[in-house]
Amino acid sequence: MAADTAPTFTSATSVIFPQGIQDTFTITTSGVPVAKITSSGKLPGGVKFVDNGDGTATLSGRPGGGLGLVGDYPLTFTASNGVPPAGTQNFTLTITRPPRITSVNNATFVVGTAKTFTITTRNSVPKATLSFTGTLPGGVAFTPLSNGTATLSGTPVAGSEGVYFLTITAANGTLPDATQLFTLKVQDAPPVPQAPAIISSASTTFTADTEGIFTVHTTGVPTATLSLTGTQPSWLSFIDNTDGTATLVGTPDPGSNPSYAFTITATNGVSPDAMQSFTLFVVNPPPAITSVNNATFVIGTFATFTVKTSPPVPSATVSFAGTLPAGITFVPNSDGTATVSGTAMAGSEGDYPIDISASNGTLPDAMQTFTITVQDAPPVSEAPAITSAATGSFMVGTAGTFTITATGTPTPSFTLTGAQPSWLSFVDNTDGTATLSGTPDADSDLSYSFNITARNGVSPNATQDFTLSIQQTPANATLVNISTRLLVQTGAKVGIGGFIIAGTDAKKVLIRGMGPTLTGFGVPNALQDPVLELHDGSGAVVVSNDDWKIPQETAIGATGLAPGDDHESAILLILQPGSYTVIESGKNGTTGVGLIELYDLDAAANAHLTNISTRGFVQTGANVMIGGFIVSGANGSLNLIVRALGPSLAQFGVPTPLADPNLRLYDSNGTLIRLNDNWKDTEQTAIENTGFQPPNNLDSAILVTLPTGNYTAIVNGKNGGTGIGLVEVYRLP
Repeated sequence: MAADTAPTFTSATSVIFPQGIQDTFTITTSGVPVAKITSSGKLPGGVKFVDNGDGTATLSGRPGGGLGLVGDYPLTFTASNGVPPAGTQNFTLTITRPPRITSVNNATFVVGTAKTFTITTRNSVPKATLSFTGTLPGGVAFTPLSNGTATLSGTPVAGSEGVYFLTITAANGTLPDATQLFTLKVQDAPPVPQAPAIISSASTTFTADTEGIFTVHTTGVPTATLSLTGTQPSWLSFIDNTDGTATLVGTPDPGSNPSYAFTITATNGVSPDAMQSFTLFVVNPPPAITSVNNATFVIGTFATFTVKTSPPVPSATVSFAGTLPAGITFVPNSDGTATVSGTAMAGSEGDYPIDISASNGTLPDAMQTFTITVQDAPPVSEAPAITSAATGSFMVGTAGTFTITATGTPTPSFTLTGAQPSWLSFVDNTDGTATLSGTPDADSDLSYSFNITARNGVSPNATQDFTLSIQQTPANATLVNISTRLLVQTGAKVGIGGFIIAGTDAKKVLIRGMGPTLTGFGVPNALQDPVLELHDGSGAVVVSNDDWKIPQETAIGATGLAPGDDHESAILLILQPGSYTVIESGKNGTTGVGLIELYDLDAAANAHLTNISTRGFVQTGANVMIGGFIVSGANGSLNLIVRALGPSLAQFGVPTPLADPNLRLYDSNGTLIRLNDNWKDTEQTAIENTGFQPPNNLDSAILVTLPTGNYTAIVNGKNGGTGIGLVEVYRLP
């Protein structure tokens, strides 16, 4: 048992409570047995002392309002446990008060006149320090003082007129700080009285049947009042806007006088008044071309088109500039119209833009860009014909689609008859195609027979006996290698390949970094001296290689896959299951087109490649990214998702990512299997169900089941775009 010891205080000797805020402080002691703690001295209203009976005590509460409670409260704590001497502690409880800005939130200064405005705060403890953010007018300064105030003072300079918005903050260490949105307005000096003067034009022109507006402008201090004298037509209004301007507004009637004379007077109490002899002219409206801006003619068929104008009086003269089709004439009439007519001759098909103008003596002339289109004779109706294959194939558990196509004029529509399983849908796309789509279930028949009919109103209808075969889930196939050709640069634009080995056994692989050999295949700008680095999942370097013959020449040669040039790189090793990264760069910072290859040399091992990917800089032409992979096995096929990522790489800090990748997949014969721009365009639901949907809508993805064979994926930027891209192949269950 521990010996009894006298009590001592172990907690701090002071604490600060903000006024009006709930707070707590724990007083602690040491000693055996635990001490009883008492307090002497005055506590502020709202705060209490409690002995917790465990050698601790608590000061807690919300200090009351009012300036009288703010300040220091000296207390004496005593701890007794029967073992002398008793412990004592002199303690200070300080009550603080947050600041508040008490002055108004605006002030007005005058250019050239000195002024001071004082910003004040309430009596707080401690005194507040004031600061501001914002822009002050020239000549005015903000000065914080030590008594909880600040001044805005100075003489605004000329040109500083305007409104300035400031944020003023008062802080004294007790939260919250006080803030005030303050408006400082700077006005110009009071104006000097000045006699009025009319400064606007002494005449204007209105057009008949069109609303006209003219503004009379004056100078003078104070602002002038305006009046109009003279014979005013009923359609004309004169409005004093009370701001030193007036408005003449109206729509002249057809046949109005050609001119009207008035006197405009401006008065502001300062002699002399300003007077102006003013003339309002009225002209006829300019012409407008009211007919449409195009006409269509058919070869061998007479047609006519009338160009029309307004207003009717006076009638406009219509003319044109440009080249007419052979057989077509343009004839101006005397009534404000012109006639385009004739029989278009064979061989004149196309668009003929001409410029038509109409003039009646009032500017501006009317102008219209007019297009004459000459078409060949209407197309001959043609009976439909189904052009797509009579067989298709889906795989159990995998979403599949088949497109039915047909020719014919007009565009044919489709119907499907036959016993349709619940998982299969048929959609007429109304563009001469139809789509069969669905995901066969495990109970599906081996095949389904349908009759497809295409009709477009022209006899006879087209029919086709169509068979949809259902394949079982693929087996006995695996990914055995990948190769990607890309432009190898420096920094973030080197070639980066990734792969994952899944299973329980280690796997023997060969990794090659090719460059000079590509020259023999007609590849321009080949990388002359590639260097390889292999990293494990933690990022640590497993091994690197510059020239493949050092140090594994014999072992690599025995694989039959030795590089064709001594400067190329190769790494032969056995890897445990896990994720790995291969980096291909040019020696000494050189650049060029390179090839990263991965070969599976141990297909019998209980391990397989589940994901292979390559990242690099995608350019155009021969410098797009080209990825190759092999599906190997005695039989069966493999469910894969091939992805091309670009914009989603930005979230991983990759610089200059490819903004909008396009992805194309080819077989070993160079036949295009599938293409994709944005992955949601086709098979969105099926791709999402794999769990490998790309992060960005502009990324590309292709979901496909492939038999054994060699395949190529090409990634390029949409509309010639360039940037860092990633091509990936995932093996699906």
